[in-house]
Amino acid sequence: MEESQTLLYEKCQSHIHKPLQLHPIDPILLHSSHLPSKIEIAQTLNSLQNEKQQLQLHEETTDYLTRILEKLDAERQQLETQISQRHSITTVQRTVPAEIWETIFSIACSGSSEDGYSLSMTMTPNLWSFATTVSAFPIVLSHVCRRWRAIANSCPTLWSSISINGLRDFSTEHKILIETFLEKSAKCPLNLRAAEDWSGRTPSVMWELLKSHFLRRCGRLYLDLIGFSSLDNFEETDITFHHLLSLRLDSPIPGELNLNSPFWQAICHAPKLTQAQICKIYPPNSLPYPQLTTLVLDTILLRRVEHLLRVLELSSNLRSFALLDAYPDDHPNSLDHIIRPVGMPSLRTLSFYSNSKLLRIDNPILEVLCSSLVMPTLSAFGLGCTSSTTNVTRWPSSLLAMLRRSSPTLRHMWLSLCPD
Repeated sequence: MEESQTLLYEKCQSHIHKPLQLHPIDPILLHSSHLPSKIEIAQTLNSLQNEKQQLQLHEETTDYLTRILEKLDAERQQLETQISQRHSITTVQRTVPAEIWETIFSIACSGSSEDGYSLSMTMTPNLWSFATTVSAFPIVLSHVCRRWRAIANSCPTLWSSISINGLRDFSTEHKILIETFLEKSAKCPLNLRAAEDWSGRTPSVMWELLKSHFLRRCGRLYLDLIGFSSLDNFEETDITFHHLLSLRLDSPIPGELNLNSPFWQAICHAPKLTQAQICKIYPPNSLPYPQLTTLVLDTILLRRVEHLLRVLELSSNLRSFALLDAYPDDHPNSLDHIIRPVGMPSLRTLSFYSNSKLLRIDNPILEVLCSSLVMPTLSAFGLGCTSSTTNVTRWPSSLLAMLRRSSPTLRHMWLSLCPD
């Protein structure tokens, strides 16, 4: 194929082989009739030649310097990588004691699931069925690096927090996972939550795990039961709670307690039990009340207030008591036969407050407790209540009298009154 040529002028038939390089023309010249002379053209061509030589020199110098800059930039990146690697050797994280890492891991595990347990197995409904959601954060930590795995495996407390919530079935994977946590928790007391499935289909495997492994190692136990009859699963079982520090029992379905059952007998003889949260008041012989230091009562009926006063009277070492809700069911016109002095010599903190439902300011149960409790060492008091009247100018006289009795030692107090 012939090379394309440019014809300069038809008469001379002169061609050029290089493509024309058209330069822009200054608009001022287009409006001028000046014709440059031959001398001026010669001088201009000479200047153009010199300037082109200078331009070429600059381009060559620029290319040379660009290659140097690229080389320097590559060396800079290599040095940055080496410096980062050097810093990773001397970084402060490598000198942090393992105990600090264990604390950090514990905080991370407590916030890794909705219920705050390191191992959380929860049955959640799907469109047509149920699925089991599993959160096992210590295993995630142990897969980050070899050092983290060594720290996690050497910290039994990371593996001692287990929640089994409403499972209908235990697969082989579930059992292996639980056994892994039991093994890695070594002899550390367990923080255990076990919740029954509301369908009543709680698998027998869960009760077997509770009886064979969990209960004898429990340091903190939370049982969320459909009814107290579920505790019959522990019949003919030798249960001991040598390490139990904290107990929480929930059961929305009322029922009679079988205080002769192995479970309640073991609770009554738990030597270290000092904290309890119960859904209703239990008989005085159902819990080791004299050794409790913290008691949280979810709800109380007015007809059971006398039982509550007897329990509080027995709780001579109680330092903190909280009542979350109170139902003033049918009650007599006079409460004088219920009100009596109840000494609580060790109580430091008293709270009548719930995040879900506030007490009414005219609740008779509140009046009975404020009139009866004698707390010579009370240092903190909190009350959250509602009133049907927005312009409340007077607090109940029983409350004011209790505060006056406790004023010599009272240091912290908050009162919240919200309209209905």
